[in-house]
Amino acid sequence: MKIWILTALFFPVLVSAKGLIGITLDPDRKSAMPLVVDELHPFVSDGCSVWPNGTSAQPNLWLHCCIAHDAKYWLGGTEDERLQADEGLRECVAATGSSTNAWLMYNGVRMGGGPTNEKDYRWGFGWTRIHDYRPLTEKEMDQAKALYGEHLEGLEQIIRSKKYVEPTKSHSYTPPLDYTFCEEQVLVYINDHLKNAAQITNVSKYMISNTLHHKITINLCKESIDFSFTEDTSSASCNHDFIYSKFKNKISQVFIPPECKVNFTP
Repeated sequence: MKIWILTALFFPVLVSAKGLIGITLDPDRKSAMPLVVDELHPFVSDGCSVWPNGTSAQPNLWLHCCIAHDAKYWLGGTEDERLQADEGLRECVAATGSSTNAWLMYNGVRMGGGPTNEKDYRWGFGWTRIHDYRPLTEKEMDQAKALYGEHLEGLEQIIRSKKYVEPTKSHSYTPPLDYTFCEEQVLVYINDHLKNAAQITNVSKYMISNTLHHKITINLCKESIDFSFTEDTSSASCNHDFIYSKFKNKISQVFIPPECKVNFTP
């Protein structure tokens, strides 16, 4: 659990090229869009991170609070769920008799633990991609259940036993490719709506008046899928960070050719 007392930093969303659930990249097409697997890593915890795990007399006094908090951050979810996790940390530490540490730790995670940075203390740090505030999908919960059981009982056992795995590597984002938020939105849409596995074979971008378009070709369809963005979105604005882009650069319309609609959910 990372505690930031002074400030919170925000970074651009960048994505590594590994493949997307349901979609694979055609390696023979260099113009095709790089993709990323949205994978859930097994749970790890470094305890209370830069904050002490307890007092000098009882060095692990509130360690169990930090492990439970890390478990919530590992999976991610909605903004309300994050607030509940942070409040749970505060109450847990306060119950050990240290109200001062409880409030300092609470304020630290509130400032620095949001989902839109690339660090390994972000909300949803268990995922390979940046997860903004939103409910987890059925596919995402299936990944968690595959790791820890239908009701995540394996994860609960880790928390209760205070036995946790120390991270052997950072879960911060270290992507090798420059990747824009607009392209990420296109991939999220395709991943969420595509029924069957497919290959993206070509990607092109163009402007009509003040409207940016992404034209995507997949091997299941003869014609391309056209994504248009909100007015004044441009290639330059797509390079802004996540905070800017999620409010300014939005997909306004998706045109799926009639013959291709059978491959997509509404």
